Amino acid sequence: MIVVEGSGLVRRIGLAGKLIGHEDWVNTIEFNRCGDCLVSGSDDRRVMLWNVASKALVLSYDSGHARNVLQARIMPFINDTVIVTSGGDGQVRLGQVTDNGNLQTIELGKHNGHVHKLAVEPGSPHMFYSCGEDGFVQRVSFFGPDSEHVMSGSDYGHIFVWKKKDGRVIRIMEGNKCIVNQVEPHPNIPVFASSGLEKDITLWAPVSDNIPPLVHELLHIMESSRQTRDNVSRLRLRPEVLMDVFRPNRRQ
Repeated sequence: MIVVEGSGLVRRIGLAGKLIGHEDWVNTIEFNRCGDCLVSGSDDRRVMLWNVASKALVLSYDSGHARNVLQARIMPFINDTVIVTSGGDGQVRLGQVTDNGNLQTIELGKHNGHVHKLAVEPGSPHMFYSCGEDGFVQRVSFFGPDSEHVMSGSDYGHIFVWKKKDGRVIRIMEGNKCIVNQVEPHPNIPVFASSGLEKDITLWAPVSDNIPPLVHELLHIMESSRQTRDNVSRLRLRPEVLMDVFRPNRRQ
């Protein structure tokens, strides 16, 4: 883990745990509205629900998708009993825990291609939107009590945090050995989760005041990027340039 500059909680964030259960790459993670549970979906076509505090697996089921699960969302205000998913097979599906404790999945609709994004209507337990390949935009996440930071994964296995106001990189963390394709902030506390081309989900939280100084890691990352992108020449970059340089690629 390395740091460029920063203060407060962002400086203290470190590895807080792993959620281990999937058998292939994890494509999607999201906290529920209260932040005590996290849902994940994977190339193994399974959906898993986790207790964040205990890191225990609460629920695991076959999504019913014929290809990888690209998005999973917990519908709000119904006790985390309904999860909607989308996948590489174009399907949009619903998984629901019934009153007798069983779980059933049904297909709600189908796109002509990969469905990369689901968005829940704020405040509604019954309405959400899906977006297929014709409208895909790579995701970044906002972090902090006033959303003053922007976070993104990268092709280099690192998580980047920079100030939204001026685009300064303030933190770089080693996410995994390969690509980090999603970072998901907790809705209430300074915690976030990340996933990528690994089977595990990583939890991050303020855990230490012992932050090592920047040595050669950032220079190595920037030099690797500079080989293919001529406009990466210094640490202080415009936000739109940072978005372009560190945009992660998903495996479809």
